[in-house]
Amino acid sequence: MSSQTGVTGSQEQDDFAIRRVARLTLSVGREAKR
Repeated sequence: MSSQTGVTGSQEQDDFAIRRVARLTLSVGREAKR
């Protein structure tokens, strides 16, 4: 998943996606803890 072609925009998109995934994982973990 680490395809660095030297584009600065792609890095920002990756960061955004990672944050979204982290948020989803957090919410899923909370649901599982119930």
